[in-house]
Amino acid sequence: MVIGSRYLNESYKEYSFVRNAGIQFFTAAVNILGGMNITDVTSGFRVYRVEKLNEILHHSDKHWAVEQTLAAAREEFRITEVSVEMPTRDEGDSQFTLDTFALYPIRMTDVMLRILIFR
Repeated sequence: MVIGSRYLNESYKEYSFVRNAGIQFFTAAVNILGGMNITDVTSGFRVYRVEKLNEILHHSDKHWAVEQTLAAAREEFRITEVSVEMPTRDEGDSQFTLDTFALYPIRMTDVMLRILIFR
């Protein structure tokens, strides 16, 4: 698995404090739980080996990046990061509303626990 990381360059510095704090918190949690050392677990910019993808395809509609990364770590897949610049959005709306923002930490914790317990 190759993950495009915005934390291997300066593009993350444009993000809000809350966004950066959330990404860094969940990245640290996944690193501890998965025994890894990655910088950007929530990045959706990824490349996979086709023969390995079926083993980690996401089962939930939410937080698939965390789910796949933890599953890959548990299967001892090789995970590499490359620098990818991801500037902030110039137009359009965020996927986060007040409700989704408030529930985000709870849902992320649920995904991490399900991977650790049931896989």
